Amino acid sequence: MLGTDSPLTSLLLTAGPPRLPIRAARHDRRQRVEAASRQGAVRQVTKLCREVTRLHTQYKPLLLSLAQEATTSVSPMMRPTWWLCPTVEECLTADQMKFLVGDDLLVVPVVTGPG
Repeated sequence: MLGTDSPLTSLLLTAGPPRLPIRAARHDRRQRVEAASRQGAVRQVTKLCREVTRLHTQYKPLLLSLAQEATTSVSPMMRPTWWLCPTVEECLTADQMKFLVGDDLLVVPVVTGPG
């Protein structure tokens, strides 16, 4: 029989089975949190995909008419901002991230920080 002061008894008391369920519970909680995070990310991606699909449907007639126009003229579908006002300094020096879709739709990237 092992004494209470033996190294093996100390090892069993500190690393024995009572610690395993606690570790498993922590691991399970971590997995649930990670799964919830993934589900949140999936919901966010799904929401973004739906928004892009909605925008595509909304602008499809415009894009088709611009494609038709591009086959018969020199006007590109996507145009630099100076296309409408080539003599105005503000249009010539505008941010290069902005552009026009046709003559009526200005596209400007919107970037937000985390959170």
